[in-house]
Amino acid sequence: IAKASRATAPLAAWVRANVKYSEVLLKIEPLEKEMNGLMRELGKSEARVAECTAQLEELEESSKILNLELKEKTNEAAALRVDLEKAEQTLNSAQNLLIQLSGEKDRWEIQVQDIKNNVLSLPYKSLLSSSYIIYTGKDDEKIRSKKLEEWKQMLRDDSFNFTKFMCTESQLLKWKTEGLPADELSMENAIMLRNTVKTPIIFDPATQATEWLKQTLKNEESAVEFLPQND
Repeated sequence: IAKASRATAPLAAWVRANVKYSEVLLKIEPLEKEMNGLMRELGKSEARVAECTAQLEELEESSKILNLELKEKTNEAAALRVDLEKAEQTLNSAQNLLIQLSGEKDRWEIQVQDIKNNVLSLPYKSLLSSSYIIYTGKDDEKIRSKKLEEWKQMLRDDSFNFTKFMCTESQLLKWKTEGLPADELSMENAIMLRNTVKTPIIFDPATQATEWLKQTLKNEESAVEFLPQND
């Protein structure tokens, strides 16, 4: 073209360039459309990512709250477990106590019945005891036993025991530690001495009763006179 016409050569070059540019535009247009579509998708994806990030942050915050609640509930469960164990121990102790008290109930009922019987029998047992002190103090064991058996038959009470009715085991033990002989006659005599309203006269060649009286009466303001055997 330049050889044919120098004036048209630039124009031909311009046309040729425009044609190439058009070809490039034709090739770029679908790519731009695709890029624009991809950019739109990218925007959507970024928006979705932002949304998911916000949701994730919310979930993390909820997870922290739930973890705190879980910790609190775990501590509460541990405390409840401890309380439950204590309650079970208390329940077991109560059940064991009830088992033990079931036997105690029978024993208490027997004791209550014994007390009722003792209250009913108190007047004539007191009569037996006073009679035993008044009328048999000077007698020996055989005569005392014979008279007591006769009186018991009259009152229809074979279970009466003068020593047990008039004195406790602890009192008898105290007297024994003070020097009182452990035989039945000595214990009966001691009970009579401590429960009589009369002034007793004691013949005590072995001085056992004398020594016991000195011990048991030393802290009491009692008028006791001890005379030697020669007097």
